[in-house]
Amino acid sequence: MDLTPNDARAAVDAAIESKYKKERKNALKHVAIAIDDVKTTRHAVKTINSGVDDVVSEDDVNHADVFINAMLGKIDEFPVPDGHETRVNHKMLESIYGFWIDVEAAFKEHGKKWHGAEYKTILRPFEATMEGVLKHNAKLAEFMGKKYEKVARAEGIKDKVSALERAEEKSNACQKRSAPLKERAKEIEETIKKERAGVQRLEGSELLGQRDGLLGEADKAKQVVQSILSKIEKSLRMFGNALDNDRFSLNGISRSEIDAYLADLFASLIADGVEHPRLNVILDNLLSYLGGQVQMKKDKMEKAVASIEAMRRGNSLTTSVNAYIELRDRMANLDLEIERQSLTRGIDDAGRRIHDFSSQQATLEADIVKEEKLLAAARKEVDALQLEIEQDITALNGEAVRIVLS
Repeated sequence: MDLTPNDARAAVDAAIESKYKKERKNALKHVAIAIDDVKTTRHAVKTINSGVDDVVSEDDVNHADVFINAMLGKIDEFPVPDGHETRVNHKMLESIYGFWIDVEAAFKEHGKKWHGAEYKTILRPFEATMEGVLKHNAKLAEFMGKKYEKVARAEGIKDKVSALERAEEKSNACQKRSAPLKERAKEIEETIKKERAGVQRLEGSELLGQRDGLLGEADKAKQVVQSILSKIEKSLRMFGNALDNDRFSLNGISRSEIDAYLADLFASLIADGVEHPRLNVILDNLLSYLGGQVQMKKDKMEKAVASIEAMRRGNSLTTSVNAYIELRDRMANLDLEIERQSLTRGIDDAGRRIHDFSSQQATLEADIVKEEKLLAAARKEVDALQLEIEQDITALNGEAVRIVLS
């Protein structure tokens, strides 16, 4: 049988009324006794002879009035209003029991404030009333623990139904929060795809392809020049050591100019130009140095001198340097056209947008994971409560049921 939560509550109430008539009837008797005890206790408080303390204290307080007002205030907190003699449940019984425990505590507290340690003697008539009330309360506790226990468990099914509804509301709330997050995440994913497609189109531009080709050629041309220059590296190191030790006097150029030129030999050579006049001056001084009494094997000396003279005449460097400079100039012109068409800027702007959208996407995904965890926990709670309630109702009325949630 399918039951909505409200149907389940009604089914529990009907089963309790049918199965536990005697226990319910006795519970109502305990409620009626408690209501009578409240009336008796209130009357006993009001009839206390306040005249025993008809002189106010130095702080202008009549402690008899304080006691009476405090007790009446506590008694007015009785959890079952008049006229509620036809309905009862375990929560009501528990609240009645707890109420009388609080009244007893209030009696002891305010009684001591009024008459100190002797309050039991002075307030003996009222204490007799409290003793009778507390005996009834002890019987109520015994009744709840032995006779009403099964009824209380049955009534607790309705508490589980309320917990089930709250868990279902929690689950629905998670789904409502999660749905727009997922939709937004989907929109951002589509936007990122479009931006990336745009970047691919820009990167696939013919101009960029040409530039990549020129860049590769320029790298190769640079390697050729550097390979030629490497042939005089050892000679230049020896030359530098001689200058450091003041074993050679320069002609036509200063030591600082040589140091600046050799700090980035390739860049200095390209800036010097195809004819490389400043390099020629350095090479002239290097040849003069090697022509002196330099300790070097004859074959290596001849090889070094030949390489230097080839550079000096321009035979080895001119073509390679000129090839590199031409490629560099072509790339510069191509860069101007790329800049004019905003290709690089377009790629950079799209990259920044992709980064921003990716950050938003990561935040959304974290929020979605959080909501999905909350949803899973809520659904687990719903499933557990639903099964437990179905089993409880089946055990209560002997009929298999299924709780149906909207």
